[in-house]
Amino acid sequence: MLRNLQVVLSTLVCFSLFANSQVEPQVLESIEIRAKRHRPRSVEITEHLSQSVAIDVEKNESLKQVLQKNSSVWVETLSQEMAPRISLRGQSGSENRFFLEGVPLTDGQFNADFVGALPMASVGQVDIYPDGSPVGLNSDGLGGALDFQLWGRSRSSLSFKTGNLGFLEGYGRQSLGNEKRWLVLSASKSDENFSYYDDSGTAYNLSDDSFQQRDHNRFVKVGLVPNLPIYESSQFNLRYFGFNSFRQLEIPGSIAVPAFGDLRQIFHLSALKAHYQITPEVSATHLFFSRLNWEGFQGRIQKIGRAHV
Repeated sequence: MLRNLQVVLSTLVCFSLFANSQVEPQVLESIEIRAKRHRPRSVEITEHLSQSVAIDVEKNESLKQVLQKNSSVWVETLSQEMAPRISLRGQSGSENRFFLEGVPLTDGQFNADFVGALPMASVGQVDIYPDGSPVGLNSDGLGGALDFQLWGRSRSSLSFKTGNLGFLEGYGRQSLGNEKRWLVLSASKSDENFSYYDDSGTAYNLSDDSFQQRDHNRFVKVGLVPNLPIYESSQFNLRYFGFNSFRQLEIPGSIAVPAFGDLRQIFHLSALKAHYQITPEVSATHLFFSRLNWEGFQGRIQKIGRAHV
């Protein structure tokens, strides 16, 4: 009986404690999250890779003077008849590619360029790609690319320039009916013969010293660039342009055993460029071109020695 009474009392105490206890609810603080909506933007990669250099037609600048306006281009010219050595951001010049409005002027296998014969009077802008050729130029271009853009409008003009070693250069630009249709003709020549002091390899023996004449260094270079719009409208443009060059270079041989020769180079390029404006934001360009490169050597090759294998 006493044990049952203890059980009843303990039950009443537990019930009384549970009834007097109060449960406080927990309130969580609200967290506010804000975000801005951004519209996606499409950016062409070539806009960040290309750097353009404009050419002042009145200054009659050389290719070296034009390209060195850009800090990523280094140009070295050894002589007037040779093509300049161009390096983009210190990379090898053999990896560069050259274009005329998207048409390749270089051969990917031999890297033979004719930039030195291109009349700068016909070029209005140079697009420089120091980090590599863009996809639109359809080239490997491991060392970068230069794309020469012709003048859209041009006026008639005539200019001459002279220098030492018999150097003479001139060009003429003639409009054909209107400023968009024009023709540029350039020509240059030089003897580049010079005298020098020959000590015969004996600096301390004056008896065999003499003055010598270095001959057979002449060169002739001619370039012709036509630009002829065929059809123009608000949605479609068709234009013909070309590049023709002739170079004759004399190659001097040894002083003791002369082995003179002449190197002749003929280059021809004809291109049709069609531009379609599909929508205000979308356009397409097609290029159709033919290219001819001929080189020939005429002269006598020096026999240095005989080898037995």
